[in-house]
Amino acid sequence: MNISVDQVRVAQSTWAEAVTAQELDKLLALYSKSAVLKPTLSSRIRRSTATIQEYFVGSAESGDTGFLKNGFTSVKFTESEPLLKGEFAIDTGKYEFTKPDGGVVKADFTFCYTLESGDVRIQTQHSSLMIEES
Repeated sequence: MNISVDQVRVAQSTWAEAVTAQELDKLLALYSKSAVLKPTLSSRIRRSTATIQEYFVGSAESGDTGFLKNGFTSVKFTESEPLLKGEFAIDTGKYEFTKPDGGVVKADFTFCYTLESGDVRIQTQHSSLMIEES
């Protein structure tokens, strides 16, 4: 079975909804058990479900403040053109996170998706704050 653009879009939408609703279980379910995350607001690379969870909820031990605690009211993928390769898809682009005060945080991303038992899972994710154009 090959992954489709529609499946990637559904995964993006589900990821954005889970972030804005602060639904940790829904969010973690999108990641493969062997996923790797290089998050936006941390320099530490995450290589397990436990360390990915730490990033999203916070951990005094790791120094994470908890990405979900930012209270983003929306996440919008503004640039995205997935490259499909059989059971894999790679998508590099931009997304925007709306803060409770209405401010917007812009970031660049790369998501690599894979099909696992017919479900789309995030295999790797890299995100970084966008360098503003002058």
